[in-house]
Amino acid sequence: MIITNYEGKTNKRERKIIDDLAILVSEKYFPRHKVQVTFKMMPSLEKDEHIQGDTIWEDNDKEENEFFPVSRGSRPRCFTIRMQKGYDYETLITLVAHELVHVKQYVLGDLRNIYNPHKIEYRTIYKNRDVTNWAYMKRPYEKEAYRLQEKLKDEYLKTHK
Repeated sequence: MIITNYEGKTNKRERKIIDDLAILVSEKYFPRHKVQVTFKMMPSLEKDEHIQGDTIWEDNDKEENEFFPVSRGSRPRCFTIRMQKGYDYETLITLVAHELVHVKQYVLGDLRNIYNPHKIEYRTIYKNRDVTNWAYMKRPYEKEAYRLQEKLKDEYLKTHK
C-alpha cells in the first residue's frame, strides 16, 4: 500500500499520473509494504540544483504514527520525492517512474545510506557494495532506475492513454 501526499502546486492531471504510477510501482515491487511518499513540486530545482528530481528517505521515528512502523534506518517507509515542476506529460511520467524505482530500492533494502560517525560522512550502499564515489552513470542503482523507468513508462502508457 502506498500513500501519496503533495507539497507545492500541482494540478489534478499531475496528481492522477503520480498516484497511478505510485500504485503501479507499489503493487509490482512492494505490495506488502506500507509506504508514504510526499511529492514536492519545485519550480526551480533544475535551475538551483541542476537536477530534475531526487528521492530522500525520511526516518520515521514518531511513535504516535499508527500506520507506519518506526523505520529501522536501512528499511525506511517514508520518503520525499522532490521534482522539477512544469514538465510535459511523458517527461513527468519518466521522472516519477525513475524516482519511484529508488523508493523500491530503499524499501526492499537494496539501497541504503549509512552514516559513519568516525568520518562524519554518509556512505551509499547498493546490494551490499559501497558505491559512494562512483560516477553518476556508473552507479548500479541509477542504471536500474533508468532501465526500469522505461519499462514502467511503457506499462503506464499502455493502460492510461
